Amino acid sequence: MSTTPNEEEEEVLIHWTDDAIRELVDHGNNKNDDDDDDTEGAFIDPFAVDPHETFDFTFTKNEAVIDIILEGYNADADQVWKSTGLTIWRAAELTCDYLVEHSASLLRNKNRILELGAGLGLCGILAYRLLVLMEEEESEGVAGAEVFLTDGDVEAIVALKHNVSSNTDQQQQSKTKIACKQLLWGKELSETFLQQQNNNEKTDLLIASDIVYSPLVVQPLWETVATLLSEDGQFLFGYCSRRDVKITIEEVLEVAKEYGFEWDCVDDRDGVLVYVFQWKK
Repeated sequence: MSTTPNEEEEEVLIHWTDDAIRELVDHGNNKNDDDDDDTEGAFIDPFAVDPHETFDFTFTKNEAVIDIILEGYNADADQVWKSTGLTIWRAAELTCDYLVEHSASLLRNKNRILELGAGLGLCGILAYRLLVLMEEEESEGVAGAEVFLTDGDVEAIVALKHNVSSNTDQQQQSKTKIACKQLLWGKELSETFLQQQNNNEKTDLLIASDIVYSPLVVQPLWETVATLLSEDGQFLFGYCSRRDVKITIEEVLEVAKEYGFEWDCVDDRDGVLVYVFQWKK
């Protein structure tokens, strides 16, 4: 696996898990600010079904096969209620299908690719593997790209680093680099991330799927996109309507418009939508 230079330093993580958002919506308090450990003394059922799940994916590009195996939890596990990124949601697969089909236009001549809310890392790992494949095929405009997989949730970061390591260890000699970093959304936090990781150079392609599950995350999301995305950059975004998602895609698009973005809906299947956003010209 090829890593970025600043990947060598141990990152100091901010303690954050996704259930803080649910606590704010449901009860008006931030669970991550509590001093008490809710799990202390909790009863563990020795006969409970193992919540761990292995997710296998196979993608084909120009007769080359890309296998990705991710370790996480099933969607009904308690761990996923706390950290939504610890499983695979439906929009991720359709987003990946579009990424494979349009990899030339999305990835060529892109110096920096970043996945927001990466969770287990499917989309970002696939982007990296596609870049490595294009590099091996000596495609123009792909050598030396940097891929950042980011999440704000500390539990997701642990799983993400494991999955990245296990799915990129065969690409040791690649000029394409990959790294996992914590990124909490919002203008100021994104500006700090940009300074620390990218030397203020913006991102050419942002990728995200299944990251909007509460009205509280929409404004910080678009603040982050507006801060990170380059003038000619693109934002590949997958959305799936679910019972636990308390915001509509129309509301998400309305805020995108307020921040100066335009978009195309490039795929729509069984309630899963894939969009490509860019700055309005």
